[in-house]
Amino acid sequence: MASVTFDGPNKLIIVDNGITDLDAKVDLYSDWKEWVITSGSDNGKYLPAFRSTGGDELPGGQFVSGYFFLTNGWRIRPYEGDHQLTVLGNLFVDGGGNPFIPTLGDYTVLVNLQTSSASITSVVTTGSDLEVGGLTDEEHNQLMAIPLSNMDLLDTIEGGISIEDYFRIGLAFFAGKSVGGGTARVRFWNQDGQVTRIDATVDPDTGDRSVVLLDTSGS
Repeated sequence: MASVTFDGPNKLIIVDNGITDLDAKVDLYSDWKEWVITSGSDNGKYLPAFRSTGGDELPGGQFVSGYFFLTNGWRIRPYEGDHQLTVLGNLFVDGGGNPFIPTLGDYTVLVNLQTSSASITSVVTTGSDLEVGGLTDEEHNQLMAIPLSNMDLLDTIEGGISIEDYFRIGLAFFAGKSVGGGTARVRFWNQDGQVTRIDATVDPDTGDRSVVLLDTSGS
């Protein structure tokens, strides 16, 4: 049973109501291919939504993980409602960017991308009172007061973010190189400049963030 609806004219993959888990290969890439070749349709006239790579066989009966890239401006829109959407698989945008766009209504959606090498989390929201990026001042102060010897760095703080993840994100924000200040997109890198820890879509006039992509992978 399909979990998404394809809107060819608007280049949208709309998650069906109530769906909170997607498999990038099965529910997105494979279902898109089936949609294109649906009998009696002319869906093949639209520009492709995906390109893929991987699947090559390795020694020992293993295979290279599949990677799925949204192309030609296609994006994914979660269903209308406050929820967490978990996407399993290596899902990216060809050329870079966020695979997801905000909902039409005033909802907050936590999108958790479970890739083969990292767990990446983003927040998609259209609310006027936007608050993203992790902890309140009180929670931050409480965290800083805990002796390191008492911490399990893999313990989750909130939204799937662990203590270790929080330190990685915070280090990038407070001490990492950044680009895009005063523009609609601001990015912060880890210390060696190899990982974009924070990738935020920002209103350059108000500073409000509407989309925040966090990469907490090790480096």
